[in-house]
Amino acid sequence: TLNPDGTVSVDPNTPSGTYTLVYQICENGANPANCDTATMVVVIDNEINAINDTATINAGGTLPNVVGNDLFNGEPAIIGTAPGTVSVSEVQGFEEGFTLDTVTGEVVVDPNTPSGTYTLVYQICENGANPANCDTAIMVVEIDNPIVANTDTASVNAGDTIPNIVGND
Repeated sequence: TLNPDGTVSVDPNTPSGTYTLVYQICENGANPANCDTATMVVVIDNEINAINDTATINAGGTLPNVVGNDLFNGEPAIIGTAPGTVSVSEVQGFEEGFTLDTVTGEVVVDPNTPSGTYTLVYQICENGANPANCDTAIMVVEIDNPIVANTDTASVNAGDTIPNIVGND
């Protein structure tokens, strides 16, 4: 928006891109037909900020949206396909039993993933005018698979074999 004082205001939801503004200035007073036109080129480069995450979960669980704390143009990033939204993709570490849902941003943990600490790298990129506007973040995931040993009882005769005692653990 061209303001009366000659400044230009940029709407906070303006997608990244190059915009051309044509304006005209004219003399006030004796010769109002004395005018000239000029062009102003405005480049909007919205900041994208993927923020590192940490989580602890059991194997077989689902981690919430990794983009939930990320920012696009200072506002919470939203996964989508329209301009002003971001896309999310796997970069590194997901081959170890993790799958990133690129629609919801959730990370699904394979039920057979061993306990341990895993480092996952993901990337968010702007949709629309500047798809090369990207940032990466690290998600450190601690898989904590609890061991639950349950009490067993058995009645057998001397010389018999007791069934597998870990079958209910």
